[in-house]
Amino acid sequence: MKKLFLITLGALLVVGFGNFGICANPDNNVDWKKMPKIEWKCQAAYPAGQTVIHRGTIMRGGMTTLRATFKTVSERTGGRFNITVYEPGVLSGPQGFYGAIKSGTLEMLYAFPWYLSNQIPLCNFDAGIFFLTKSPRPYIPIIFQTGEWLEVVRAAYAEHNIRYLIPLAWGGHYFQTNFPIHSIDDFKGKIFRGYGPLGEMIKMFGGKNAFVTVPEAYTALQRKTIDGWSYAASAAARTGYMEVIDYISVPSYMNPNMSFLIANMDAWNKLPKIYQDILNCELMHVSKDCFTFISDTWDDWGLNVGAPKYNVKRVELPEEEYNKMRDIQLPVWEKLAAKDKYSARIFELVKKAAAEYYEK
Repeated sequence: MKKLFLITLGALLVVGFGNFGICANPDNNVDWKKMPKIEWKCQAAYPAGQTVIHRGTIMRGGMTTLRATFKTVSERTGGRFNITVYEPGVLSGPQGFYGAIKSGTLEMLYAFPWYLSNQIPLCNFDAGIFFLTKSPRPYIPIIFQTGEWLEVVRAAYAEHNIRYLIPLAWGGHYFQTNFPIHSIDDFKGKIFRGYGPLGEMIKMFGGKNAFVTVPEAYTALQRKTIDGWSYAASAAARTGYMEVIDYISVPSYMNPNMSFLIANMDAWNKLPKIYQDILNCELMHVSKDCFTFISDTWDDWGLNVGAPKYNVKRVELPEEEYNKMRDIQLPVWEKLAAKDKYSARIFELVKKAAAEYYEK
């Protein structure tokens, strides 16, 4: 029987799509009392945010969604496999994520790939690529049909003793600021929450960067320590961050923006296969639903409901300025793609997928 899932860091009421190659029901006729009891800890990098209703659909945050999904995993394993999701900073902060997940101090991490980009070059790419796609849909064939994207990403993470589980798409990333952006010149001298590829792009636009975590961003924006940041529109509205910004620039420069759910490889390998299959099954349902319709719905809510609620002004970036930004920042990606074979392969895969999608 197909299941219903409540989803996201931006998400919706999700309907299971069936079998993605691993989603048979392997838990029939299992004597769960004879199976080992396993407890995992999952650190989340984002606050949960409020639940909203948009066009008759219940939409919940990523942390809430994962808790619901892991509850299902526990139920399907007879209460033998349990995963607890912790609020941001409880077990580890961003600067400790890599060491914690690689060593097994954390069994699981739900975060943004850029936090690991200093150690894993591919993490610059699996969060999304600027100015290349305008929705998650070009990614669907290479993740859920051919599986090429997932295969390359998992191979890259495996070299660091990490099992990449799934990507989660939560709408586009938008510049959200205390000043309007009408052209690339408006970035000059402004301070952004920037790191990874975003930090490089901000510098190329003439801006400055400050390393600020998501939980710290509210105060930094409120006190004008930073002039702006980049975040999903829906997430900024649901978590109250739009209280401390004045403008949001459209269109999005990165869509999708993708979080990841990853696990320590040793912990993963110790799981009985039936636990792996059940966890994979539930997570792949959530992931595919994000890419097929949740991400777009969150964008719609964030821009057309969330922003007006906080009196955030929407600024349309002229196409010529959007294209100028795209061209100026392209060397960032070419440089990053040269760092290793995985980055180069993902860059080519996504460019090809985007070209094929937009030519249809």
